[in-house]
Amino acid sequence: MNEYGLAIFLIIFGFAGRNDSLIYSMIIILTLKCLKQDYFIHLLSDKGLNIGVTILTAAILVKLFDGSVDISIFFESFKTRLGIITILAGILTAAAAGRGIIALQNNPEMISSLVIGTIAGIFFFKGVAVGPLIAAGFAYFIMSIVK
Repeated sequence: MNEYGLAIFLIIFGFAGRNDSLIYSMIIILTLKCLKQDYFIHLLSDKGLNIGVTILTAAILVKLFDGSVDISIFFESFKTRLGIITILAGILTAAAAGRGIIALQNNPEMISSLVIGTIAGIFFFKGVAVGPLIAAGFAYFIMSIVK
């Protein structure tokens, strides 16, 4: 199967799994590829992750400024069990994602496995495709232990 066939397969899989992010991502990539926009493909490859993380972070932080989360709740999170557990989960997730970036840069062969795992998680477990960096980080941790 060539890269176009794989892209169409992933779009169909996105429809089957009702995953708009996968569908839109593949349509963007396939369109850029068909239009021979190598510059934008390279830009997306080099800067897309940082842009995506920045947008995701802004989407989360905006809750502190749009009235959804009161500032007093922000400081109360340090006082409750749920808040402390969530802070720890955030620390572990950020650490895993950071190691995930390193793992993907050093082991690009991980990308295909992450795509398969992410699609399976979306399709079979109604997951959301924000986990590849974290999954790569967990793989990095596991491989560090196994070595």
